[in-house]
Amino acid sequence: SDLLEWNRAGVFMRMLGLGLGLGLIASLCFGSAGFAQAQGTVDVLFRYSPEEGAVRSFVPGSFNNWGNNSSGVIQPWDGSLMTPDATIDGYPFSYKVITLPVGGGETTVGGSSGYTYKFHEHRNSSGSSYVWLADPLNATIVGEYGNSFVEITHPMIFQTEPADGALVNVDPPALVAFVGGIAGDPIDAGESEVRLNGVPVGAFSSFYDAERELLYVPASEVVGPDGAGADGADAGMSASGWVASGLVATGVASTAVAGAGLAASGLVAGENTLTIRAVTESGATREQVTSFTYLAPEVVDAPRPAGIEDGITVSDGDPGTVTFSLFAPGKEYVHVVGDHSNWQVDDAYLMKRDAVRADSVHFWLTIDGFTPGEYARFQYLVDGEIAIADPYSELVLDPFHDPYVPEGRFPGMPAYPDGALSGLVSVFQPGAAPYNWQVPDFDRPAPEELVIYELLLRDFVEESSFDVLTDTLEYLQRLGVNAIGLMPVAEFDGNLSWGYNPMMHGALDKYYGSPNAFKALVDAAHLRGMAVILDVVYNHAHERSPLIELYGANRSTNRFIGPGHAFNVFQHLNHDDPYIRYWLDRMNRYWLEEYNIDGFRFDLSKGFATNVDNPSNLQGPNPQRIANLKRMYYRLRETDPTAYVILEHFADGFEEQQLEQAGMMLWGNHNYNYAEAAQGYHDGGKSDFSGIYFGNRGFVNPHLVGYMESHDEQWLMRKMKLYGNSSNPSHNIQELDTALERQKLNGAFFFTIPGPKMMWQFGELGYGWGAQECLISGDGNGDCSASDPPRTGEKPVRWEYAEQANRRALYDTWSELMRLRRSSPVFTSPETAFSSFLSGETKWIRLQHEDMDAVIIGNFDVVQRDRQISFSQAGTWYEYLSDTTIEVPAGNLSSTFTLDPAEFRIFTSEPVQDVLPITATPQFDLEPGTYTESVTLSITSQSEGASIYYTLNGEEPSNQSELYTGPLVLNSSAEVKAIAVKDGFENSAVQEGIYRIVEFSLTLNVADTFVRELDLTIGTAADATRGYDELYDRLAPPPPPDGAFDARIRVDNVSYFDAYLPGVSSGGGTGGG
Repeated sequence: SDLLEWNRAGVFMRMLGLGLGLGLIASLCFGSAGFAQAQGTVDVLFRYSPEEGAVRSFVPGSFNNWGNNSSGVIQPWDGSLMTPDATIDGYPFSYKVITLPVGGGETTVGGSSGYTYKFHEHRNSSGSSYVWLADPLNATIVGEYGNSFVEITHPMIFQTEPADGALVNVDPPALVAFVGGIAGDPIDAGESEVRLNGVPVGAFSSFYDAERELLYVPASEVVGPDGAGADGADAGMSASGWVASGLVATGVASTAVAGAGLAASGLVAGENTLTIRAVTESGATREQVTSFTYLAPEVVDAPRPAGIEDGITVSDGDPGTVTFSLFAPGKEYVHVVGDHSNWQVDDAYLMKRDAVRADSVHFWLTIDGFTPGEYARFQYLVDGEIAIADPYSELVLDPFHDPYVPEGRFPGMPAYPDGALSGLVSVFQPGAAPYNWQVPDFDRPAPEELVIYELLLRDFVEESSFDVLTDTLEYLQRLGVNAIGLMPVAEFDGNLSWGYNPMMHGALDKYYGSPNAFKALVDAAHLRGMAVILDVVYNHAHERSPLIELYGANRSTNRFIGPGHAFNVFQHLNHDDPYIRYWLDRMNRYWLEEYNIDGFRFDLSKGFATNVDNPSNLQGPNPQRIANLKRMYYRLRETDPTAYVILEHFADGFEEQQLEQAGMMLWGNHNYNYAEAAQGYHDGGKSDFSGIYFGNRGFVNPHLVGYMESHDEQWLMRKMKLYGNSSNPSHNIQELDTALERQKLNGAFFFTIPGPKMMWQFGELGYGWGAQECLISGDGNGDCSASDPPRTGEKPVRWEYAEQANRRALYDTWSELMRLRRSSPVFTSPETAFSSFLSGETKWIRLQHEDMDAVIIGNFDVVQRDRQISFSQAGTWYEYLSDTTIEVPAGNLSSTFTLDPAEFRIFTSEPVQDVLPITATPQFDLEPGTYTESVTLSITSQSEGASIYYTLNGEEPSNQSELYTGPLVLNSSAEVKAIAVKDGFENSAVQEGIYRIVEFSLTLNVADTFVRELDLTIGTAADATRGYDELYDRLAPPPPPDGAFDARIRVDNVSYFDAYLPGVSSGGGTGGG
């Protein structure tokens, strides 16, 4: 597992920045039995304080075959099981003694060999609910999965508390460590010692348990800042008494809180040094020096400034000034730690507290001095023990997975900071230049017209990046889809995931590219007339989400966690909590406004309630869930009235009808029925896919997003290969070419049915037939073999299929069917009268609309069949694809057709108009506006091979206009319009922009520092004065006709002046008396 969590309670370990957190505690070894020379074994005591609610704990590692786990699961009786211990009052823990040879282990860190390990908790009696955790008391972490590393030495000092670099808020802390040696040379307690800030903390022997080789100095023996002991305070350490990160880099001294220094003795506010000197009976000596910081802040109570939302708010007037806000009821204090504090915990950055009620507390702080345009990194340190990223982060850094982001994937990606507290780090860029949207207001396809292409970027293009997907859009446009459904792109745990393990719901995952690259993808899709729909995951959050880390993974202490349900994974979110509702609305608003996307597919919307732990409520109808979803929908529509809202719901039919009537769309899974039809099996109506028509589901509106395949379903080609009807050797469905013909047939009875549709990536090329192209089911191998990739594992990217004639023929057929779909509302409109027979070996559909009528017939059997069909009207009918006609007499609308296996025929009452894909709209690299000198404008089109024609005088361009051959130099104002033209495509939409080139000057003349008047002169080109008039006519009479402005303005105290032209702010000055 790559999951890293922390124990809870009072101490936090700091990452000091040695790569992935590798480091060794400052330690010296003396004597003849040094660790490099010693022979023998050490009985190492591993300690762990389990989370509240943990059933049992284990210490799996390289020394015990990682607990003999199977796919992450350790059996309750495994030998790595730890024993609970309660012999020390106030310090309960679990332990395991493991005998290990000095210098043993196969992992090397800094030239030393050792073992890797983690702790493992069972959250239920069977162990099916579990979590893997790095050792919170061990500084050294190795590898992508964040495993702890231990070197076996003689003598040995291990798991020291407080840990090196820890931040401590327990007053005072106990001092604990394993101090041991080889069996033949034990620790000499009389010669060993423990010192705090240079002063012995009593006799070592008084605190040393020689049998377990455990040093324990109780809190009552640790002197506090006032010189007193722990009398009257909690003298022990509860299970929630320590928090430490497994990501600490040691060997670098921690820095004290600003202003605090070392005292001569006792615990001090700020930095403290702990020295443990272990001496064996033979005289071998090891000394370990660690430091920790004691926190005792005083919080100021003050209301948040008006207009501040949780997250970060950049000042409109000064992008270098930023206000941070964190919702954290029940917490005592919060520091903002980051680049601005040199990654030190500094009370200068202690947040103020705005406590409206006990359950509504915000911590906030305004910090200035940030550099506009530059990245800034930070974390919140809560109560001195929990380091989290901001829940509203737009970008985060991950010490585990960022090193594996391919070079060049995210140009200029910030590095994980040296000195970070641990875990995820938030990043923001105040004053960054805004993205220049080419299509700021996209005209979205009507919901009923949608053909969504669902794709997982990881498995769709070899280089899993937004940039490469942008370059691939023409393939999708030629196919005929008008929307892209992207599987989750928010920051998830790992780099190669499906994305349904979200850590940061509002931060873009860096493995796919930069925020600007994603914006360019959305923009390019819009230029081609394609919408972009994001798959979002709000049913649950990963354990590394700040929503979980802030209060822990126990529902009894974390109001954000729901009860879970039968389909739940990770931590179920409480959608009845007012703050989760606020957070969810913010997430929706952010993606719509920041990235200009067109809507969402809400994963597992069935979980959006707190009563779904009851199976009947989970299936529904569930009024609580209906109310939650309607509330979210209406709030989302306040942000964007036309955004798509698609639910993966699969609940009670009446409930789905209520949701669709409110305006939401719902996934309609017909994989089973289409698979049976394709395989040639029809008994019992199993191939009846009539439910894919929204009207047959009782829907009033065309809000059923029907599909044959999705990321969650087995490919139809795999089903046909394994189980297809092979009774007719001349039409053996278990042969590739026959299976491809069956997919053409399926397409004819899929794309022609009114209502929105969705297809899964590479279905148009017959994916699922080749090696490794199999989706393992959730409860076993299913249709796949054990050698196939795991269910969510990487699948082969098969672009070579597009070059194979038989597979390309399927692409071309589906493309023609989508062209037919776009040609007339009869195939999409809710006004279309739909009738069908879809349960037998032969099937038919009849569509009637005022635009035209259509009839589709097909043979799903493996032998030749006759099919009778009644046409809706007499006259000439046009057969699509074959480009032939038939005459239907007025006296007999019924006709019979003989169809070969997999043959289909489509008839329309009117000739189908040619519908071509549209050339991508040209892009301007320069934002329209007003400029004070000549500019250079480059024009491009995403459509490869397209020619661009333009005008500079505002006239509509055509292919007779000036041909663009290179960048345009604009020395004077111009109204630029351009189109892109490409053979086999319709001409693009017009791109336009007005560029004003003006001379501009500003002069401020202060007449007298004691006279509250000044002279203000602004000179501009005459055609640019109206922008000034609109904004500044309150200051003085309008400027004279020549465009100059000269007036005397009265000033009170200090005033600031800016001369304004559209797109330009220049000059400025102050005057005062």
